[in-house]
Amino acid sequence: EYTVGICVKDTLSYQRCGKAVVTIEDAIQLEGTWSGHYGETETSGYCTTSNSGTLTIAVTESDGAFSGTVDDTGTASADQSSEGASCEGGAFHLSGTVEGTIVGDTLSGTMRVSNSDSSYELPFTATLTTDTMTGSYSGTGAFDGGSSKISAGSFKLTKKT
Repeated sequence: EYTVGICVKDTLSYQRCGKAVVTIEDAIQLEGTWSGHYGETETSGYCTTSNSGTLTIAVTESDGAFSGTVDDTGTASADQSSEGASCEGGAFHLSGTVEGTIVGDTLSGTMRVSNSDSSYELPFTATLTTDTMTGSYSGTGAFDGGSSKISAGSFKLTKKT
């Protein structure tokens, strides 16, 4: 917090002076590694699963754009199946890339993650504070013989480095 002196002149050259208190806040730094919890619903033609786990992103930032890597370790729990389909849950690991833009404290971007069985494209928006990133997403997935929709995705990450 700083106290500064200010003087102004009007059109008749009269001058008035005073003091103002100025607070300078630290800028939010996106660049680094962020990690935390996520949850989502995945629906395919016959199954609905609840997926949750740990999401880690490592990003660099330049001129309002960011890019980096994504690591997703989670568990799928089969909620329901239809037409006699066999829906399985279990552990999974996905990795990939993230890219987008940052304006003020708001991020808009896309995560693209995959493994040998499936791939996902997940547009997201997020809000940053100094050490927390909170966001929401939805998107689509593809796997051998089908596709899925991701909905109600949310994450809360904290800055690690």
